[in-house]
Formats: sequence, structure tokens, C-alpha cells
Amino acid sequence: MTFRVPRILLILSILSIPTSILSPCRAAEVSTDARYLDGLRQRELFELAETYARQRLAEDTLSPRDRARLTIQQARTFSQHAAAAPPAEQTALWQQAEGVLDTWLAAEPDSPWRPLVAMQRALVALARGEFARHQAQLATQADPHLAEARAQLRASIGRLRPLVDEVDRMLAVAERTGPRGTSAGSPQDISQAALSADELISLGRNVRYQLARALLAQAQCYDRQSADRAHSLTQATAWLDQLAGLPQNDSLVWKSRLARVECYRLLSDYASAARALDEIDQQQPPRAVALRARTEAIRLALDQGQLDRALALLQLPDVLARLDQPNWDLARLEVSLAAWQAAGDRGDPELAGQWQTRANELVRQIESRHGAYWSRRAEMLLAGALRRAAGSGDPDTLARAARSAYLSGQLDEAIGLYEQAAARAAAAGNPQQALDSGYLAAAILQKQGRYDQAAERCRRWSLALAGQPRAAEVHLEAIRNLAQAIKDRPDAALDDYGSLLEEHLARWSASSTTGEARWLLGGVRRYQRDWDRAIAAYQGIGPADPRLADAIDAVGTCYKARLAELRADHPAAEALAARGTAWFESILDTAGGSPIERLSPAQRRVVLWAARMRLASADYGKAQRRLTAALAEAPDAPDDWRREAEALSVVALAGAGQADEAGRMVERLATAPPTALLNLVDQLDRLAQAAPTPHRQRLANLQLQVVDLVGRRQSELSPDQRLAFHQAYAGALVASGRGDEALEKYATLARAHPDDAKLGEAYAELLATRGDRWSLAAALAEWRRIERRAKPGGGQWFRAKYAVAELNLRLGRPERAEKIIELLALLHPELGGPAMKPRFEQLLQQAKQRGLAPSPR
Repeated sequence: MTFRVPRILLILSILSIPTSILSPCRAAEVSTDARYLDGLRQRELFELAETYARQRLAEDTLSPRDRARLTIQQARTFSQHAAAAPPAEQTALWQQAEGVLDTWLAAEPDSPWRPLVAMQRALVALARGEFARHQAQLATQADPHLAEARAQLRASIGRLRPLVDEVDRMLAVAERTGPRGTSAGSPQDISQAALSADELISLGRNVRYQLARALLAQAQCYDRQSADRAHSLTQATAWLDQLAGLPQNDSLVWKSRLARVECYRLLSDYASAARALDEIDQQQPPRAVALRARTEAIRLALDQGQLDRALALLQLPDVLARLDQPNWDLARLEVSLAAWQAAGDRGDPELAGQWQTRANELVRQIESRHGAYWSRRAEMLLAGALRRAAGSGDPDTLARAARSAYLSGQLDEAIGLYEQAAARAAAAGNPQQALDSGYLAAAILQKQGRYDQAAERCRRWSLALAGQPRAAEVHLEAIRNLAQAIKDRPDAALDDYGSLLEEHLARWSASSTTGEARWLLGGVRRYQRDWDRAIAAYQGIGPADPRLADAIDAVGTCYKARLAELRADHPAAEALAARGTAWFESILDTAGGSPIERLSPAQRRVVLWAARMRLASADYGKAQRRLTAALAEAPDAPDDWRREAEALSVVALAGAGQADEAGRMVERLATAPPTALLNLVDQLDRLAQAAPTPHRQRLANLQLQVVDLVGRRQSELSPDQRLAFHQAYAGALVASGRGDEALEKYATLARAHPDDAKLGEAYAELLATRGDRWSLAAALAEWRRIERRAKPGGGQWFRAKYAVAELNLRLGRPERAEKIIELLALLHPELGGPAMKPRFEQLLQQAKQRGLAPSPR
């Protein structure tokens, strides 16, 4: 749920100078620029309009008239953009609207078009002030917005007052000298010559009208009974009195007379307001004005507590009933709300319910007919009525009031109202509305960052209304909120998260949401290193789920991690690999058992994981057959996939003893990703360690062949990959029997990367294999360095302890080896666990025996 300040279309109507300022011939002339920019603004393409105006203003050939005209158009664009923009962007846009006008006014002090640009500058301040006043009605903290509104309206008034005098002076000069031109005096069209006397008369009237509007707006920024409010309204009335006597064909006369009625009403001068309305009625105004006057009459009756009169005024003659005015519909709503409150005060719940239903219907009509701004005002009125009639709202009314409270920034109130709406809807047998309202309460809590509470509400309402179509999605929102809530908590909180996911799968096993729930549950179990449960979660993701390919990789990764843990337990590892193989290959086979002819992207991934499982169980022949078939059946597969499949084929061929064939396939891997090649070196290394001695040399040569391919593309490697490459190279040298070269390589790497523990271990182990005293002493020094840097009690620390003891024994210091092991056993009786403890015990026996043996003479 997002909040956006409604666009105040009524306010934006004052952002341009009316064409009534112009002589008839000029008013009819509208520039191409103005039409184009008006069209862009109507479609809210503000950035495009701003760019267009900026580019046009950069042209050196523009006349002074066109430059003034485009400057006003540019300011209008920035102003309308500000009113439509998110709150964080509004201030900058208002400032740009002011800035372009201020720059022009500073640069053109003697321009004949100055009054028009100066008036537009005042109108921007007026619009900004009105906008801030409306924001105050929507905000929890109204004072900052009211302060902004007062400041902007004071600025507008401060610009309009002297402009009245300036235009009057220009008019006096024009009347003495006669008309000097037929300038167009609007943002839409400004001519080359100065303003004529008729145009100055029109401009002067419009300045007075806008000054009255600014004073009227300023008055509404103060408390109803304050002297400031009364003072501003009195001034506005005085200016409007000047305009109300204009000929009836003047475009300002009806606006001024209606605005004067509003001033009288806000002053509580109800008699004057009534007389002003009677005068308008007697002068047979246009139909639109007559309906607007009827609107003011209704509000006057409501302000005086005359509900029956307000109800009577709702009955329109046919000639007015066909008109469509948002203010009229808003007045109808105000009457319905007043009638609802009156019925409630009289203790007539049936009539109150009827008026409440009518009010809801009017709010819906206003929303559909008049758009966001008027809908927002209607909802604000409804929310206020609901607060006055506490406890009497039906679910629709409560939900609308909640939405209004939310948009006004009253978030806690909105949450409470949505909860009430949900409870009422559930009690009334409308479970879908109940679920929607309960979810919206949770959504506001989520927006506030109150994720625990949002999760609780989503879970509560989804479980209570589990049969609804959206219940599963709402429960999934509970899961998402809980994930946010536990983000910074200890791992123990993951148990609650996992339980909620399992609850989701148990309750909505056939829902479209189960794919995401299984994916999230797999992630939790994977993080907890609960590989079997992670695998089960991922395997439940269906074939139509867009996460299927990633789930297949996740299953494979979990199998790989679990197999690494079982490496010492060969029977268990083989059984697990067989289980993984069976699952992966079941995806590849159709119901009849025939292989799929054309592989999908997900199935291609399955091929690779099935091959890895076969390789893990040393079933090299079957792995190779599967890979060969897949490569043949997927001629259009991406090159990266083919290279990886071929790399696995190299391992399968090498494992099956077909080293020559594997070597020929290696040459086809020249374009494989370096990461895949490095992984292949690692796999060949593990294969070599388990291979019979005669076969190791051939595997080592394969390793060197792959390392050579990586070496040709070192420039593509990251620093970490480059280090891995050099380590793989050194390891391949060891495996191929080129020990001296390997030792030199490791020594260089160890000096360059003293903090790399894995590298240090490999270097120390190679030194220890040399057997001469210098190499053994160097290996001992390296293991001691590793021991100091390792975490006490960790696997590397125990390995280092063992190596230090063993090397002391080999260097002829059995008593030191014995002491190291006995002290370690005293502090850590388990001696590093089941894998390490027997080795320590055996080494201790060797040290004791060596210590008892007579020294050689």
C-alpha cells in the first residue's frame, strides 16, 4: 500500500492567467507551444514538457514575447508536476517553478510583459499555499503544513497587492496615450506589443479576484473563531464586492458573487449570505452558476443547523439535474451524513442505517465520476461522520473510514478501523471482505516496520478464513513479514519461521503459493544444514513452478554437501548418491521409461546433477552414457552447459580408465568458463587420490592439461580465481611427480598469501613428504604458523596439532610429541572427534615406543 497526495485539480486551475484578460482577437489566438504543453500536462508527461520548454527557451531566435510566454508555460509545468509528485520531490519542483519566473523578472525589469509574469509568480505561491492547506487536512501533524500554507499565501498576497497598483498605473498611462497595441496577455499568447487599455482592465480585475481568493484561502488556515480568520475574510469580501457589480457578461462576476457567499458563510454572517444567494437567483444566472449557488445554499443551511431545508434543496429542477458538478455531489454527501447523525441522535437506528447506506453510495458515485481528489474529500467526510457515530458503522463504512484515516496519516486509527471492518464482515457472513480488511490492517503494520504484528494478523485472519481464495496468499504474507521480523534475531527464531512454512504446506497443499513456501522452507533447512529436510522441501516444487530450475540446483547442492559430510562413511555416501541419482533420473524419464528427446533448461540441469551423483558413487560408465546421450539430444543447448557436460564426461572417462579419450575431450573445453575448468581440476585431483598408483600419473597429466587451458585465459580470472588456478597447478605438479617444481610453486604462493590456510596446509604437507631434515623442519615451522592462526578447537587447529606432534616424532623428538598429545588429551578428551582421535592415539603409542627405545650409538 502506498500513499500519494491527491492531485488538487481545483488548485491547479489558478495556475494560469485567463484569456479574459485579452482582447477578443488575442484570446482566440493560442500558440502551438501552448497547445502542445497543455496536452503533455493533461497526460501527466511532465518531464517531457519540462524538457521541451527548456530546449525552446535555449533558442537564441525567440522573441521577447515568446520567451515570456514559454517562461510562464514552464512555471505552470513545474507547478502541476509538484502537485502530482511524491512528497519527497515536491519542494524542488515548486522551487523550480518559482526560480524560472524570478530569473525572468530579474532580467527583464522594463519588459511590457512584466505584469503577466509577475502575476504568474503570485499564482504559483497561491497554488503552493492552497496545496499545503489541503495537505494539512490529510496529515497526522497538521501544524507544519499549515505554517507552510500561511507563509505561501502571505507571499502571494504580498505580490498581488502591489500588482493591483502597478496595473492601475499602467492603465492610467494607456488611457492617456491611447491603445499602443493589441498584445496577447496570457501564458497561451503574448504579443510583441504592450498591453492595451482593455487588456489592462481585464488583468486588473483578475488580479483583484486572485487576491480575494488568496485572502479566502488564508482565512481557512486559522481557527474558526480567531481574529485572523475574520480579518482575512473581511478583506476578501471587500475585494469581491468590487467585482460582484461587474456586468453579467464578465467571466469574473459569477465567480466573485459565489466566493462572496462563501466568505459571508465562513464569517457566520448567515443573513448576508442568504441575501447574496437571493440576488444571484433573481439575476437568472447560467445553469452551472445556479447549481453552484444551490450548493452554497445547502452548506449555509447545514451551518445553521437547518437539516430539513438542506434536504429540500436537494430536489433539483430538471434543468439543473442533468448537470454534473463534483461540488454538488459533495454537498449531497454532506446532507446525507448530517441526516445519518441526526437519526442516530434521535435513537432511530433503522433511519440511520438508511442514511449511512446512502452516504456510502454517494462516496462510490463521487469516486467513479470525479476522480481521486473529490473521492478523497468524500472519504474524509465519511471518516469524520463515523468517528462521531462510534460503533454504528457497517463493514463498508468502516473500511472507507479506515482508508481515509490511512491517507490522512492516522495509521493506528486506520488499523483499528480495518480490524473492526474485518470483524463486522466476518460476523455478517462476508468472509472475503473480512479477509481483505484484516489483510489491509496488516499491510499498514508492515509499512510501519511492525513485522511481528503484521505476521500475527495475516496468520490469524488467513487461518480463520482458510477456505477463501486469497487465504493462502495472506498466510504467505505472514511468512514474509515474519522473515523480516527475525532478520536480526538469533538462529533459534528460524524454528518459528520453519514451523509457519510447514503450517502453510499442511493447510494449503494444493495452492499456487506452495512453490514459494517450499522454496523458502528449503532455504531455512539448508541454512540449518538439515540437508535431508531441505532436499525434501525443494523436491516438492512442481514442474510448472518458475523456480524449478533453481530448485534442481538447490537439491543437487544439498546432496553434494551431505555427501561431503559422509565422505568417511562410504556405504552411507553410496546409498545417498544412489538415492539422488534415482530422483534426478526420474525427472528425465517419461512414464514409459524412454529418455526425453528434447531437453528443457531445467532438464539439462538435471542431467548434470544426475551425472554428478553417478560419479559420486563411482558409477563412471553409466554417468558417461547419460552425458553422451544428453549431448546428442540437446544440439541447441547453450555452450556453457555443453562445456560443463563435457567436463563431467572427462571425469567419467578418466574414472573408467579411459584416460586417452578423456584427454581428447579436454581439448574441446578450451572455451569453457574458467570456473568450470578449475572445478574439473579439483574433481580429477580427488579421483587421483582414490585411484590405484599406476593410474594416478595419467590422471595427473589430465590435470596438467586442464590447468594449461586455464593458464591461457588468466586475464579472465578474478584475483581469487587466479589464486585457485595457481594452487591447482601446484597440486597437479605434485600428482604428476614433479615435486621440485611443485615445492617452488607452493613456496612462492605461501609467501604471497600468508593468511590462506588451505594453501599453507598444502605447502606444509608437501614439505613433509620430502623426508630430509631441512624439509621436515620447514614443514614444522609452517604447521606451527597455521596452529597459531587457527581457531582453537576447530578442525584445522586439531590437524595442525597432529602435524606438529608427528613432525617432532620424525625429527627425533618423541618426548615432545608425547607431551603435545597428552596435554591436548587433557584439555580436549575427544581429540578432535571420531576421525582424529584414533590417529592421535596411534601417534601417541608410537612416540612412547620410540621414547623407550635405546638411542642409536
